[in-house]
Amino acid sequence: MKTFVITGVTGAIGKAAALELAKAGNKLILVGRNKSKLDEVAKELKAAGGQEIESVIADFGNVASVKKAAAEIKAKNTKLDGLINIAAAYKANRELTNDKFEYMFGINHMSVYVLTNELLSLINATPGARILTVTAPSSTPLNFDDLHGSKKYSAFNAFGASKMANHLFTYALSRRMHGIGTAAVAFHPGLIKSDLIREMPFFVRTLLTLISKKPDKPGHAIAQLMTASHFNNVNGKFFDSNLKELKKPGYSGDEGVQEKLWKMSGELVK
Repeated sequence: MKTFVITGVTGAIGKAAALELAKAGNKLILVGRNKSKLDEVAKELKAAGGQEIESVIADFGNVASVKKAAAEIKAKNTKLDGLINIAAAYKANRELTNDKFEYMFGINHMSVYVLTNELLSLINATPGARILTVTAPSSTPLNFDDLHGSKKYSAFNAFGASKMANHLFTYALSRRMHGIGTAAVAFHPGLIKSDLIREMPFFVRTLLTLISKKPDKPGHAIAQLMTASHFNNVNGKFFDSNLKELKKPGYSGDEGVQEKLWKMSGELVK
């Protein structure tokens, strides 16, 4: 039995991936902030054949809460075969997290940075373990002089930058995992109808609703990337829901930019 931590499981893609992994007999640790919703998903997973399903509460807008959740996971587990970072947010108006980060940067990147690094010792101690972060093929550059949008704010730019941050983080992480038998991979699920679009402009929501697809395919692809032996060499790669390797978008392959974000992220949570 393998053990996986998964965030964003109350959303469409997260639930689809969790169902695939649960039906295969894996142990799942669901991480989220809403206990009642997590309990509902856990019940569905058990009804589908999942045997070991646990829930851990974490507010992704609060670094201390994420660290506490990671500590709880480490206290109860001696190995971790995978971490699946799916939780994400879109905000039409500028908001700040508990730690004064721009909301989308905080939820979509900083929580991933913190949770992953807090669990990395368990992951690197588990041969074949993988870290998958759901993102998009964004080419939006980060404004390192205004990461929190206090000078100028655009919701679409902030969201795009947070998705670029997912790429930069994944590829920086992949170098740190090189040669130890574990892997970090980025994943684009495609257009899937989800709560993520709730605050987007009406015409965008309407368009996305019309062209969005069901979450089953990306859910299956995530499960394959996390468990299939023929994906043992995924470190530092970017895949879509067809399990096709994609080109790294924008400047996300730039090691200098990757390390700049990694260093700044570390300084933000000191």
